[in-house]
Amino acid sequence: TGSLGAGGAITTGASNTITGNLYAGGAITTGASNTITGSLHTGAAITLGDPTTISGTQAHTQPLAPAFSAGKTDLDLAISDAANRTGLEIVRELGGKTLLPGVYSAAASDFLNLAGTLTLDAGGDSNAVFIIKSPTYLVSAADSQVVLVNGARASNVFFFTGTHLILGAKTILQGNVLATDYVSFGADVRVQGHIFSKNSYVIFGAGAITITPPPLSPAKTPTIGSVTATADGFTAAITNYDSSYTWSGTATPGLVAISSTGVITVSGLAANTLTTATITSTKIGSETGSHIVTANSLNSAFIPTMSSVTATADGFTTTITNFDDSFAWSGSATLGSVRISSTGVITVFGLPANTFTTATVTCIKVGSEICSRILTGTSRDSVTVATPPRAPSGPSQTTLPNEPLRPDQTLPTVTPAPRVNPVVPANRVTQPAGTIAGSAEKVTIVANAPREKLIASSGAWKVEIKAELIGGQSKPIPEKLTLDFQIGSKAAFSGTGLNSRTKVSVYVFSEPTFIGEIQTLADGSFATSMVLPASILPGEHTLQLLTTDLDGKQIVLNIPITVSGKVTVGTFKGHLALYTKDLMGQKLSARIAGKWLVQDPIIKYKNFNYSRQIRFVGVGYKISVDLYLNSNFFRTEVITSR
Repeated sequence: TGSLGAGGAITTGASNTITGNLYAGGAITTGASNTITGSLHTGAAITLGDPTTISGTQAHTQPLAPAFSAGKTDLDLAISDAANRTGLEIVRELGGKTLLPGVYSAAASDFLNLAGTLTLDAGGDSNAVFIIKSPTYLVSAADSQVVLVNGARASNVFFFTGTHLILGAKTILQGNVLATDYVSFGADVRVQGHIFSKNSYVIFGAGAITITPPPLSPAKTPTIGSVTATADGFTAAITNYDSSYTWSGTATPGLVAISSTGVITVSGLAANTLTTATITSTKIGSETGSHIVTANSLNSAFIPTMSSVTATADGFTTTITNFDDSFAWSGSATLGSVRISSTGVITVFGLPANTFTTATVTCIKVGSEICSRILTGTSRDSVTVATPPRAPSGPSQTTLPNEPLRPDQTLPTVTPAPRVNPVVPANRVTQPAGTIAGSAEKVTIVANAPREKLIASSGAWKVEIKAELIGGQSKPIPEKLTLDFQIGSKAAFSGTGLNSRTKVSVYVFSEPTFIGEIQTLADGSFATSMVLPASILPGEHTLQLLTTDLDGKQIVLNIPITVSGKVTVGTFKGHLALYTKDLMGQKLSARIAGKWLVQDPIIKYKNFNYSRQIRFVGVGYKISVDLYLNSNFFRTEVITSR
């Protein structure tokens, strides 16, 4: 199977089938009953046995193909290359050995013998090359064989001999023969590879079969999506990932990990460090593909520093003392709203009097880690300032409190009461439970008739808790009495019969997350709603409410809750992308630089378990994205398009 070439004559025996062409520098003579599917190329005489079938053309004047002459030249170069390579010296007998990729050679003037099985192990690398050299000749005993394992390919195996090569009957050889002298095959020899004799002839024994190895499939060159810098490296996705290939990577400096879905994670870098990663794909029967990615890790996070907090009538103010306007600044609060001026003045507003809140200030800059700082403060208590009698008119008249304040004047402030510390549950609760410190009274927790809220009570006090979906509605409470929240939605709380002017504090576990705090009125009642921060991801959690009864004993309520839904803003190739998870069927709206992008309802992207909406915005623009779920404000993100 394949073409035959000889610098001199070619002579075939009877009843041969040759799939290919014959190239001869001398005469071509065939035996009887030959079948040749190609053409005959020779510069001398052609003699055909009777009968012989030639599918191609035949003429002693037909010129030799350029590929034949080039092949002879390449053979000379290959033999010279093999002869001059330095290899690991091995003993004469090849049978029973397992060799890894490399060059192996018998001792000078010695020969190689194959009696048994020679195993060539590529270790999973289909491009691995084996060169086995005999300074003189190589001979095999009958029934010997060469076995290729772990991706080794016959096209990458070369047997070089300084003189001749003889294969005993029924030998199975996988690889290419580069012989300086003749090649002789016994009966029923099988060869997968190419056979070359530089200076002499090739003899095929009866029943011998030669097969040309199939070529490698083209390489799968990895294509890499947009790169996202991280604190210690970067991440990216292999967009043409195929799990039938083996994927690996190296980085200088750094470490590379590739997930089962094709996500590349480079780690181990210092801040703002450049690295070059090489991503490789391998598969038995295919060429190796590779792609180089160069990227920087993020700069170290900017750490905002703040001045002291000053309470106001509806919140508090402070100043970012190391404000840097090259960052995009934003803020949010568990209660109230946050505004940050162009000079770094933070104003928290929209609170009732004497109300505690937690504000989170965030700064974003391309190439840097996202920074954040948490602030707490309490709005000023309602204070009545007595107005003194007006002094007689004249230069010494005092400025009255109801006139505009001078820069050196301040109104009285109220020091906030200490926050109530949570009682961390040992395990996530699966049923609502309540305790009263130092009391044997039982706390009863039930769902109201419409099953929209839980009611906890004991003695004179009662507390109601409701999970408000975005839009103010709530899911019916199941029999196991859990509350279901959407990410970023509100929890509504109210109560009566509690201690006067006492704190009502709310946390979520397993990681203690402070949600908010309010003070009861003089009659021991309260009513408020608090937003669950986006840091509380979808899953099962424990909500804890702490307050005090009329006897001053601490009440602790633990409620199992489930949070669902996720919204992510990303950018790639000039597009801004909105992704949601576990929010199928809802409505997602985004005001992107003043223009709207709406997905109603949210549906899966292709066959994935998330949704995706994209809009082209160009590259290098800092864009403000206001997110809305079911037409209710969720959060604002600032992102620079890539």
